[in-house]
Amino acid sequence: MKDALQSQTIKEQAVSLYTDHDLRAAAALLGRAFGPVAETFGLTPENCKGNGAFTDFGRLKSEVAGGLDLWGIWQGETLVACGGFVLKKQWVVIQRLAVDPDFQGKGLGRVLMEALEDLSRSHVAAGWAQGWKVGLIAENHPLIRFYQGCGYRHLSTKTFSHLPHGVVFMGKRPRGD
Repeated sequence: MKDALQSQTIKEQAVSLYTDHDLRAAAALLGRAFGPVAETFGLTPENCKGNGAFTDFGRLKSEVAGGLDLWGIWQGETLVACGGFVLKKQWVVIQRLAVDPDFQGKGLGRVLMEALEDLSRSHVAAGWAQGWKVGLIAENHPLIRFYQGCGYRHLSTKTFSHLPHGVVFMGKRPRGD
C-alpha cells in the first residue's frame, strides 16, 4: 500500500511545463537522458535530429507551441522527469519521456506514464483517439520491455530512409477494448 500511496503522491506532483525556465530544464534533461541512447545507437544530429538527445530549448518551445502537452516532476529545483503527449492521427502520441539518469530504475518513468495517460484520457474518452501510441528505436530492447510493462503492445515496425535504425510503434488501448 505504501508504494501505491507514494506513486499517487508522485503523480500528483506532475506539473505542466510551459515557461522558458521549464522548457530549458526539460531540454537539458532530455539531453542527459537521451544522450547515452544516442551514443549507443550511433545517432547524431545529422542522421536523427528528432532524437531527444538533440532537442534544444528552441525546438522544445516550438513543439509545445505546436501542441505538445509537456509535463514534468521536480525534486526541489531539479527537473527529474518529463514527458508529453500530442493528438495525432487518432492516437495520443507519447513523446519526450525522460527520467534523469540519477533517478532511473526507481519507477518514476512508469508513474509519469500513468500520469500522462490520466491527463490525456479525455481525448480517448471523447473518441478523438483510440488509445496511446509511442515510437521507439526498434533495437532498444530495454525500452521496448519498459513500455510492454506499461501495457503497450507491438503495432508495427517500419524503416525510414532518413533514420539509421528501424522504428517500432507500440500502442495501448483503454481497458475494455
